[in-house]
Amino acid sequence: MADKNNSGKPFPFIMQELDEENIKQCISEGYDINARIDKEGCTMLIEAAEAGKTEIVRLLIKYGADVNIAAKKEKKTALLLACWEGHEETVKVLLENNADIHHKKSGDKTSLMYAAHSGNTGIVKLLIEKGAKLHAVNDEGQNALMYAADSDKKLEAFKIIVEAGADINLRDNEGKPVISWAAAHGSPEIMRYLIGKGARLDIIDSFGYNLLDYAAMPEKNRKAVMELAKNAGVKKMPLCFGFCIDLKCPEYGHPVMVNGPLRKIKCPSCVSVIDLNESFWRDIFSGTEDDDSGASTIFGAFNINLKFRKMNPVCPECNTGLDASAITPGTEGVIGCSKCNNKIPYFSPPSWLEEYQIKDKQPVQVIGALERDDSVTEEETVDKTAAIYCVSCGATLQFNEETPRNAICNFCGAVQYLTDAAWLSLHPVKKSIWWFIRLE
Repeated sequence: MADKNNSGKPFPFIMQELDEENIKQCISEGYDINARIDKEGCTMLIEAAEAGKTEIVRLLIKYGADVNIAAKKEKKTALLLACWEGHEETVKVLLENNADIHHKKSGDKTSLMYAAHSGNTGIVKLLIEKGAKLHAVNDEGQNALMYAADSDKKLEAFKIIVEAGADINLRDNEGKPVISWAAAHGSPEIMRYLIGKGARLDIIDSFGYNLLDYAAMPEKNRKAVMELAKNAGVKKMPLCFGFCIDLKCPEYGHPVMVNGPLRKIKCPSCVSVIDLNESFWRDIFSGTEDDDSGASTIFGAFNINLKFRKMNPVCPECNTGLDASAITPGTEGVIGCSKCNNKIPYFSPPSWLEEYQIKDKQPVQVIGALERDDSVTEEETVDKTAAIYCVSCGATLQFNEETPRNAICNFCGAVQYLTDAAWLSLHPVKKSIWWFIRLE
């Protein structure tokens, strides 16, 4: 008779000791074949599948192991781990016993992604035949092709997924397409295959990088992937720096967004005009000498939060890369985003900005800035007024952009704090954006 005290307990054998007799003995004594056996929350079946112990997997399933039970911590199943490790025979057994090919590990990683990672063509074929979703992506927007693109050893598995209908031009959440994944990992044969299949070579990601930028990254096969990109006509992007700047108002400490090359800017809270003098911009541009991709805080005359990086411009709405090479220096206009159709302005740098150098090069174009050097002056010429009723006497209280939030009624002299709705009607909230300077 089974010992009821063993209910819920894992087998008292390590996986290597399991055979049919031991399994039958443990079941007769009331041990739980689906009990968790480690801190990850795996079961004996999950562990056996990960190790590729096909016969043990077969026996465990025969005696009642749940083929689709998932580890508690990351939702890993036996099938997922067998695919990751490339254990084809184990995968066959699991699929024969109705393993769920659509189950996702935490992060929305699928069995096909894991099979693509292993590069096992047999597993890839099995999953596709069973109806694996070719267009599934994980939380980072990556599909199965991106999991296979990191090595030419996985070329055949990569081809199978492409021929089955996967999107070769898919971009991940950072706008990076499949071919850039191959370039960044030094996989020239996968790149060559994608070029032959007509993969788009003009995609610029959310960091402003194109295929040539990624081809310059890998330690292995860098020369080969660079030559492929150049021979395919991919051009080096113009040298641009992106800036994202905000500061604290010297008067009251309110945040002020510097969304362009400005020498004067209004604080949206106290409407005081802040002079962004020569030392301000000298500090901003000198920061680029230390780190092309970092974020820093500059303390001096201003408390400034500065983010900057060497990057091609991107759309402020959807972060899709923009082709700065399509803009002629010295011109003014807008460039359209290829994804969301947003219109991004560009203009020549103001004369004072031309006096500065960034990385020993002169600014020749400003792209994506929402404000220009004359924006404060232009705003002051526009008569914008609004009105509310005085909370004390009921008289009409008119106010404009210059009125402080502690407004004074002209009739009864009562002081009242302008509500957010009233204030924002003339002082809309601004958010900090990335804007860019193209260099010669």
